[in-house]
Amino acid sequence: MKKLLVALLLSAGVLTVAQAQNVSLYGIVDGGVRYDGSATSAGADRTKVLSGAQSTSRFGIKGSEDLGGGLTAKVQLESGISIGNGATSQQSASGSVLFDRLAYVAFGSQVGEIALGRNTNAPFDFAAQGITDPLAQALDGVSTPVGVNTNSTALRVNQTVNVVGSTNGFKTTRSDNQIKYVNTVSGITVVAGFAPGGVAGDNSAKSNYNLGVKGTFAGVTGAASTFRAQDATSKDLTVNSIGATTTVGKLTGTVGYSTVKTDVGYAPSNLTTVATATTLLGGVSGVDGKVATVGA
Repeated sequence: MKKLLVALLLSAGVLTVAQAQNVSLYGIVDGGVRYDGSATSAGADRTKVLSGAQSTSRFGIKGSEDLGGGLTAKVQLESGISIGNGATSQQSASGSVLFDRLAYVAFGSQVGEIALGRNTNAPFDFAAQGITDPLAQALDGVSTPVGVNTNSTALRVNQTVNVVGSTNGFKTTRSDNQIKYVNTVSGITVVAGFAPGGVAGDNSAKSNYNLGVKGTFAGVTGAASTFRAQDATSKDLTVNSIGATTTVGKLTGTVGYSTVKTDVGYAPSNLTTVATATTLLGGVSGVDGKVATVGA
């Protein structure tokens, strides 16, 4: 009976949002032309059209509804796109992921908001605001590795700061099937998310959780967060981030420090958008990366 009641409540919420009057379409189309000299080891040049040179090209739909009694409901669907060929920006083992960036329904009140579905994780939320990332994701799609960990595994520096972001194998900026809670009280924002793995007989396999807190004191905004995931065989990935930013006159400064660590043979099978879900990361010794940043 309890399971039936929950299902009915969630279904009612989804229907309410679907009929919402406050619906908007939004997006970014970011394109350019890039020329690379000696783009290959043989010295061949290359010219190509870029999609998302500074910001990921995307389109999205937002909807909201006042349910009365201080309760609100909203929905957000967002898809990354490649303007070069019109394809979605992420692929899975089963094909294209239509709403690869966001796909959730949320219910909010004075005690916070709970969202259900594909959503961002706490460390990425704070990096996106320029707190732990001095570049504010300016290199989110960079393809050239600019950092090397202790196992000689290439890490894209901005992806690491952004919790090893959306274009490499870790896939930790967003979680599928996430239950996410967000609340701000007296200027302190708390983000907590949990994604059950859905594996019968093993509640930890393919699960992940994230937790973060952000606040401003004496003109300095700081944030700390953690993300931990287990793969199908209960091997762990852990990412921690801490950072701060402040503005004095026309100068804004940031500092950040992030770590990423995996067990030997960790496979990111907890997210459906990992096309190479069977690829093992960390080689024979696991990944152990540390990145410190400073920016102005």
